Amino acid sequence: METSLVADRSCGPCTVCCTLPTIDEPELQKAPGVTCPNCITGQGCSVYETRPPVCRTWFCGWRQFKFIHSALRPDTAGVLVRVGTEDVPPTYATNVTLEFAVMRRSALKSPGLAETIAAAVNANIATFLVAVPDQPGLSSTRLLLNDALAAPVRIRDKGAVLRILDAMLTRGRKAEHRRVVLKHQATPTPP
Repeated sequence: METSLVADRSCGPCTVCCTLPTIDEPELQKAPGVTCPNCITGQGCSVYETRPPVCRTWFCGWRQFKFIHSALRPDTAGVLVRVGTEDVPPTYATNVTLEFAVMRRSALKSPGLAETIAAAVNANIATFLVAVPDQPGLSSTRLLLNDALAAPVRIRDKGAVLRILDAMLTRGRKAEHRRVVLKHQATPTPP
């Protein structure tokens, strides 16, 4: 899988990555769903030139992979595609996972979402649906999609794919969401 940035895609006013994920690095800590204190919503980072390494090196899947539908920019679609390399089940084609973090139920109707998920499942990439809780600071639920979607993807049944995604999102949102505890403590500013 090609991992360079897609040429015709830019973040623009999207700041979803400044809010949705947990960041627990020595230089920056924030709980999931909590907007980074350096973020100006709809504009971007107020410390862009000196932003921490975690922010300099991270890009969403929409920016990295052309096969992810162009309509899936996180702020407009309500879905953040995250690329991972940890916890990859051994039976998958790559050492990469794709996580589709769904921020609101209506995001399941985003143009290209079902097709993009189907393409990842068809390519034997470990593909997860991440059910994001409504309350900031709580853990999300991560559900592997490949087995559940294998048959409808094989016969190209988009309706069945959408029904399964809806059922799995419901299950994930009903799951227990724990308060996220950050490991790193912010370093106090010297007087």
